[in-house]
Parts: sequence; structure tokens; C-alpha cells
Amino acid sequence: MKALQLKIACTVCMLLLGVVCIQAQTIEIKGTVFDSKKETMPGASVYVKGTNIGVITDVNGKYAIKVPSTQSVLVFSFVGYVPQEVVVGNRNVVDIVLVDDAVLLKDVVVIGYGSVKKKDLTGAITSVGEDELQKGTVSPDRMLVGKVAGVQVTPSGGAPGSGSRIRIRGGASLTASNDPLIIIDGIPVENSGVSGSPSLLSTINPNDIESMNILKDASATAIYGSRASNGVIIITTKKAAYGQKVKVDFSTQFSLSSISDKLDLLSGDEIRDIVNNHPKSTSELKGLLGTYNTDWQDAIYQTAFSTDNNLSLSGTLKTIPYRVSLGYLDEDGILKTGNMERWSGSLNLNPRFFDNHLKIDASLKATRINNRFANTDAIQTAVSFDPTQPVKAEGFDKYDGYFTWLMPSGELKSQALTNPVLLLNTYSNTSNVSRVIATTQIDYKMHFLPELRANLNLGYDYSKGDGKTYVPAWAPQMASRGGKSQKYGNNKKNKLLEFYLNYAKEISTIKSFIDVTAGYTYQDWLTHSNNYIDYTADGEEFTVPDFPYDEPRNTLISFFGRLNYTLMDKYLLTVTLRRDGSSRFYEDNRWGTFPSFALAWKIKEESFLKNVDTVSELKLRLGYGQTGQQDIYLYYPYLARYEMSSNVAQYQFGDQFYYMYRPAAYDRDIKWETTSTYNAGVDFGFLDNRITGSVDFYLKKTKDLLATVSVPAGSNFSNQLITNIGSLENKGLEVTLNAEIIKSKDWNWNASFNMAFNKNRITKLTLVDSADYEGIPQGWIFGSTGGTVQIHSVGHNTYSFYLYKQVYGEDGKPLEGVYADLNGDGKINSKDLYRSKSSEPKMTCGLSTSVSFRNWELSTSVRGSFGNYMYNNMNSALATYSNILSPSKTILNAPRNVFDTNFYLNQPLSDYYLENASFIKMDNLSLSYNFGKIFNQKIGLRATLSVQNVFTITGYSGLDPEIAGGVDRSFYPRPRTYALGFNLNY
Repeated sequence: MKALQLKIACTVCMLLLGVVCIQAQTIEIKGTVFDSKKETMPGASVYVKGTNIGVITDVNGKYAIKVPSTQSVLVFSFVGYVPQEVVVGNRNVVDIVLVDDAVLLKDVVVIGYGSVKKKDLTGAITSVGEDELQKGTVSPDRMLVGKVAGVQVTPSGGAPGSGSRIRIRGGASLTASNDPLIIIDGIPVENSGVSGSPSLLSTINPNDIESMNILKDASATAIYGSRASNGVIIITTKKAAYGQKVKVDFSTQFSLSSISDKLDLLSGDEIRDIVNNHPKSTSELKGLLGTYNTDWQDAIYQTAFSTDNNLSLSGTLKTIPYRVSLGYLDEDGILKTGNMERWSGSLNLNPRFFDNHLKIDASLKATRINNRFANTDAIQTAVSFDPTQPVKAEGFDKYDGYFTWLMPSGELKSQALTNPVLLLNTYSNTSNVSRVIATTQIDYKMHFLPELRANLNLGYDYSKGDGKTYVPAWAPQMASRGGKSQKYGNNKKNKLLEFYLNYAKEISTIKSFIDVTAGYTYQDWLTHSNNYIDYTADGEEFTVPDFPYDEPRNTLISFFGRLNYTLMDKYLLTVTLRRDGSSRFYEDNRWGTFPSFALAWKIKEESFLKNVDTVSELKLRLGYGQTGQQDIYLYYPYLARYEMSSNVAQYQFGDQFYYMYRPAAYDRDIKWETTSTYNAGVDFGFLDNRITGSVDFYLKKTKDLLATVSVPAGSNFSNQLITNIGSLENKGLEVTLNAEIIKSKDWNWNASFNMAFNKNRITKLTLVDSADYEGIPQGWIFGSTGGTVQIHSVGHNTYSFYLYKQVYGEDGKPLEGVYADLNGDGKINSKDLYRSKSSEPKMTCGLSTSVSFRNWELSTSVRGSFGNYMYNNMNSALATYSNILSPSKTILNAPRNVFDTNFYLNQPLSDYYLENASFIKMDNLSLSYNFGKIFNQKIGLRATLSVQNVFTITGYSGLDPEIAGGVDRSFYPRPRTYALGFNLNY
């Protein structure tokens, strides 16, 4: 018994001694936890790995913890930040910086139905972050101008809220849409606007955009199947990070805009000289001459004021990250009377539950726009109106004092132009546009199988536009019909339901990573367009529509899947498959299948390069895929249907007139347009990624082109039919280069350059090849009845110019009406027209650079377009003496080009008017100063001075060398804008 008691006593002593020894060996570690901005982080977790020993940082981000030994590992974590592990070692103070998850997201690219690290991309995808997007713009489409190789953004003009034409690697269609698919927070949206809104993208506040990802090749876009032939732009809006402190951002910008250039027109003195001395002038015209030298362009344009204000609040409320933003834009147009007001608001909620197993991303965006559209007819009228007349004069009280062409009897002179200032002031066109985009994405990671996720995405996009046009009865431009009073309006509903499963697992035994996605999509578009009665200004019916409204509908049902496989973190494989069913096609052709695959090889990870420090990244990519197209202007092109005749095409029976129903053209066998894309690319990085870039070569072949073609009389009920006919191809090269040229404490200089070459060619246009088939005329012009100057022809670019070859005299001037007899048959006719040049550039490039010194930053964006041609329709239609000595028995002005040609009559098909429109433009120049923290070190302040549309270098003689389509008609000029902005954050 005593022996047992002795053993117990010895054991207790040893245990007590062990505890004392352990306590003696513990080490106290102190430190502070910071975020990436060097701000302390209260509430961060600090614990010893593998034990229950842990503490929480205090209000100053400080902690103190006892660890068993120097080999102990401390784990630092905070919700929304990347955890870090640190071996204690021989130190007593351990300070740590936690990196926000959002910072790592910069290395993550959003792709269709998921995301992937940049280094693991297998397709041609370009990600443009907030810092890289074009600054100072008020429309999202213009944020990409000159930023991405192979992406051409052509603004449609300088009017407030005007949209842009976006092309990715050239156009893949002739009649169907060439616009890319645009996805905003997971919901594919329509590109076309509602009534009263020229562009639906103008309803999105650029200040809410976090990034844009551009999917260019089919291996990346095929997951979107039938809508991805023209590429995909994925727009992601800003969200708060989990655990983020309350942050307030406010920005305001004040802008002054003015016309950057004017057309070179004749002065009043020059017009008087022509009218008085030209041999074909008349005494009647001489008697109409005034004594003024009015610059009508100055009369219609103004210096416009705009203000853009944005306020956002973000943070975390308990376990719910949130971001709320409000925006207000008030933009005057440089064309008098034009204005746009935009109110916008957004709400993003991103709660996480069950230890991040359940993620919910909910967003709501709402926009209200009020437009006051200026009468753009005044632009062309200002070019032609008699400069010898005043804006206002006595004796015109009936017309509010504005000079107006009148007969001796005091009646309006028929066919005479209306005073352009009067056109502006008697025209009222106002609209109200509303848009709401709501999305909810629910992502659940299975508790029993964490590698498996289920994702449900619900989206609703509703837009509505309505407005009214009014012109008083006394206004000369509409006096013949008693003025105008008409409402317009429509609304669009876009509903989305998506569900997919994703399984991702790393299999270490075979050094592999597998990521599989499979899902289903249902999307429905419903448009309701009101057809209102057109009234005179006094309320009398002028035209009555056939039906009070139209309600077309389009539905798309899809099944999709994708496999991403990585072997040894070196070899990557991506395979996708999508099957779409569209309501636009008959059931026999309704479904289309769109596959793709891509391979990538991380050469840098191979043993012969892994330890080469100079090379940071080197990856080879190869891809192939098919995408489709079904976005045509007809909703039911396969259905036999009847259309009611218009008011001017009624049938008379006795004393009564009756509407007639006539069969419309249709094609029961119409089907998908299919584009096959081959892509080969290389991504590279050098000097710790101080220099990065990529090179891509692509070939796009489109077959079963959806095109509007002429059909023989009697073969259908119309002479025009949209059907599948022909094929075309685009091929090109893209180069991107980014460099951190200087990176030091005070100085930083970075630059980004991109360059792209693209060539397209129509390879087939008829079911049976025929050398006699000229092609499909395109490119209408004014000043020539039914005239066109472009054509789609086999073996040539789309929209090739189709003109006569001008003959010149010994003095170098063109000879009026004299053209080259190209076929040598001794006569000039349509067989002497030749195909020459294209409106699309052979090469585009862009350069963005930023230089900062301490608190100062200077940045600029420059881009170029080379090999694109423009037909100068303003000169061809107006720069003639017959135009000045108008047959309407009034006097008109003309461009100064009339002195260069001495043409009396229009020569619309002369290639003299085809000009090289290559250009270099500086889009933006800005200088900013960061004041740092002010007001007790609580509020950050940054001020910026900027200029938009700084300069243009070009040999083109017209107003602007950058006009979509390549025909320079009347064009709303893009203004030069000077802006002062302030950004405050708390």
C-alpha cells in the first residue's frame, strides 16, 4: 500500500514539474495586424495552429499570445481576407499584413458560368480592370476605346447618350447583328435601345463598373453558343468585400464641351461672287442675295456644360457585405436644345452563410433618363443654308422673327430649306427612359461533398421608353401637313433562369485538377411597342397605324457543359458544348450544337525554364470552336404570314379606299448562322512580370450567312428575302504589350500597347457560283436617288466601295463626268464600276500610359486606325455649282471642295470622293493630384484636370475620319471636352 502511495506521489510530482517546465518554456508573442492599406485590423483572429490557443486583436489591431515553442505556427485570419501562416522563430514581435480577397481577384478572370485564374486561361480573353478603363466617359461602351487588341469601338456621334458600334475581330455576318453579346452581372442583355434611348448601355453608370472581360475566340465564347459569334463582353459591377469597413466615396466632375472642328464652307462673300458671276446664274437668284456673312455652324452649336456626380457607400453589416451607389448626370449637347439627365442607383448585397458554404449575390440597378433631343436635321441644313442671310430679320414675325424663304406673295417657298436655328427651336422631342436590372445568384457548396457546387441564377431586365414629338403648325418644315404631334413608346422584358452544377477537385495522386460544369438556361424576351396615331399640331389625325401595338417574343432554351482539366500544373485542356433552341427557327432547324476545345502548355513550368528568373511566364494556347447567330430583325422569319398595306397603298373600290392584306416573304428552311474559329496564341512575361503580353492569330469562317438578298419575281411574295446564303472569313493577328517601365518610391511609369490586323473576305454569296452575279448593293448616299456606293461581292471585303475610276486633267483636277473605260468596250456603264478599298481598317492600335511622381499623375490614351477609307458624301452631294444655284430657286452654300473640282453637276459614283481616312487620335489627357488624407487624416482627396478628344491627325478632308460604315453623311460632331473632377473617400 505504501509502495502504491509512493508511486502516485511521484507521478503527481512529475506532472506538476512538467507543467512548470511547459509554463517556463512558453513564449509571449506580440504584434499588430494590418490590411493592405496599412490600416490596423481590430477583431482579427490569431491562433496557434493545431491547438486551441487563440486571441482576437483589440481595437488598435494589436494582440498578445503565448506559444509553446519557436516552432509554433501562428495563423492570422479575418473574414474576407486571405489567411496567413507564420512560423514564430526567434522573435517576440510578429506584425502581419492580410491581403483582401478582392486584391487576389485581380488575378481571376470571369468567364462564362465561372471564373479562372489568369495563368490558367486557355482561350483568348482580355480582362480590363477599373484602373485600365477609359477615364472621364459617361457611357460604358466608350470605356473600352483603344484598350483591347481586336476590339474596335466607334462612337455613333457626339450627342448626349449616343451609343457606339462595337466590333470584336471584325464582323461575322452580313444582315444579322455583328454586335457582341453583353452580359451584366450574369444576365445577357439586348444591345438595341428602347424608344427614346439611342443606346441601352447609356443606362448603365460607368462608376459602378469594376471590370470588363472580353471573350474573343470560340474556345472561350462557345459556352454561350448561338449568341457568341461576335464575341462576348462580361461586365462585373462593384461589390463590397466581406468584413470591409464602412467606406464612402464621392466624385464630381464639371465639364465644358465645344465643337472640335467645322466643315470648311464658303463664306457669304464667296457665295455672292459665284451668284453674280457664274454663267448659269439668273437675275432672279441675284435678287435673292443678302448682305450678311452668317456662319450657320456657329449659329447652331454651343459651348455645353455638364456635371457628373456619384456617391457610394460600402461595408459589412454584421455578416452582409453591401454597396449602395447613387449617380446623377446632367449633360448638355453641343447642338443647341439637346440635353440628357440620368439618375442611377444600385444596390449589391453579398451575404455568406454556413461557413461560406452558401453564397448569395443579389444586385439591383435602376436608371431614369430624361432626354431632350435636338433636331439633327439642323446639322446638314447649316452646311447648305444661304450664308448671305441673317438668322433673324424684320418682316418674319409669323416665324418668330427667323429668316425664312418666302414667295413674293408671302407664302412659303416650296422645297426651300428651313432656317437651321428655326429647325432647332421649333422642334420638341422629349423622352423618359427607365430601366431596372435585378439579379440573384445563389451558390451552395455541398456540406457532404464540398467539391460539388449548385448554382442558381435568376435575372430580370426591364426597360421602358416613351416620349413625344411636337412641331407647331406654323413651322416651315412641316407647314404642308399642319405640324406634328405624336407619342411613341415601347417596353422590353428580359427574363433569365439558369441552373448549373460544378464539380472541382484536385487529385494529387495523379497530379491533376478537374473542373466540370453542366447546366440549363431559359431566357425570354418580350417587347411591347405602341403604335400611336400621328396627329397634326392642332390634333387632327394625319396617319393611323394598322394596329395599336405589336408584341413580338423570342425565347432561347439551352443546355451547356464544360470540362477544365489540368495535369501537373503544366498542361491544360478545356472542352465545352452548348445546345441551343431558338424560337426564331422552324422546329426542323430550331436546335443548334456548338462545341469547342482548347489546349494550353505552361512552358515556364518545364524544368528547362522553371529556374530561369528572366522569364516569368510563357504559355502556348491552341483553340477551336463553333458559335452561332440568330439575332436578326425578324422574330418569325420561317412563318407564312400576311401584312396590312400602308395608308398610301390602299385599294380603291368605288368611292372607298380599303386596306389590303398581302403575303410577306418567308423562308421555312432558315437556320443558324455558324462561325468556326481557330486560334493560336502565346502569353509571356519577363523580369518578374514587369513586361507582359500576348500574341494571337485567328481565323474565323462563317457559313450559312443570314443575308437579305434579291429573289426573282414570282418566286416569293417580295423581291427581298432573308435567308441562309454564302460564307465569309476573317483572319488576323493581335499583339498586346504591357510594361512597368519605372517602379520606384517616387517615380512610376507604366504603359500598355495593343495592335491588331484584320482582313475579311466574302467567299460565297449564292447557292450556285456565278461570275455574272455582281453582289448585294450597300452604303446608301444622299444627293442621288437610290444611289449606293458599296457592295458585298465574292472575293472582296464586306462593304467594298463600288465606284467609277475618275479621270484627271493635266492640271490634276478631276474631269467632270469622265471615267476610265475599264473593260475597254468603248462605253461607260455599270460594267466599268470597280471594287476598291474598304471602310474597315487593316490595322488598329492603342497606347495608354501613366507617369506618376509622388502625388502627381499624368496619363493619356492614344489610338490609331490605318487602311480605312471614307466616302465623302457631303462633298459629292453639296460641293457643286448646281447645288449653289439651286433649282428650288433659292441660294445654297457648299463645301469649299467645289473650287477643287469646278463640278457643276453631282458625280456621286466618282472615286474622287473616296478618301483615305486613316487617323491617329488622342482620346484622353489627364493630370491629377492626390492630396492624401485631409480633415484630421480621415478623408482622402484627389483632383483631376482632363481633356477628351484632344486632337486628331488625319488626311481626310471631312469632319471626322471615324464614322461607322464608311459613308460621311450628316454627322453629329464629337465635342472636345474639358473637365475638372474631384474624388473624396472616407
